[in-house]
Parts: sequence; structure tokens; C-alpha cells
Amino acid sequence: MGSKNEHITLWILDQDRKENRERRKAEKAQKNQMEAVEGKNHCSKCKKTFDEPKIVLVCPHCLSRIEEKGKTGCQYWFGFLNQKEKTESIPQECIECPRVLECMLSQEKSENAVSEIRKWY
Repeated sequence: MGSKNEHITLWILDQDRKENRERRKAEKAQKNQMEAVEGKNHCSKCKKTFDEPKIVLVCPHCLSRIEEKGKTGCQYWFGFLNQKEKTESIPQECIECPRVLECMLSQEKSENAVSEIRKWY
């Protein structure tokens, strides 16, 4: 009977060692993952990382998004796209602007050319 009890005890110890190894392995993997994202922000919901958070205004009661006021109009000037250097890139604000085509064609001399271009857009 003594050797059977010893065998059971050894089996239990062996199982504990295996569980400890697996737990340490999982902890090490988690630590490595945390070190990889250290210095970056991460979302607690989707677990994705990002450099800087986007600041949005929300109602403190219902948490619905509040649209920014005061950011109306063109950041540059109307006709900027027609006057900028050809090698300059187009700003993102201009690409998203609903008047981008009018801004680009603001100083075109030929009304016929402008009407033809507008047909395509």
C-alpha cells in the first residue's frame, strides 16, 4: 500500500508542476505582449493599440456625441486649391470638404471648361 500512495503523491506533484509551468508560460506571454504595447494606448473594448486618442465631446448624462461648433468654414481660403503649388499635397480637410471642386475651379477662365469638368463629378 505504501508504494501505491507514493505513486499517487508523485502523480499529484507532477500534475502541479505541469500546471505551474503552463501558468508561468501564459504569464510570460502576457508580459511580453504588455511590453510590446508599452508606451502605446490600447482600447479596453477591442484591445487594439493606437498612438494618440481622439478627443470627442460627449454629453455627461447620456454620453451621446456633441458636434463641434466653431469649426465652420474653410481653414485656408476659398480658392486655395487653385493657387497652391502643384507639388504641394492636398490637405485632408480639403479632400473632405463638400466644396472641393468649386475651390479647385474658382479662378478658371473658361466657363465651358468648368461646366465640362463638373459633369464628371
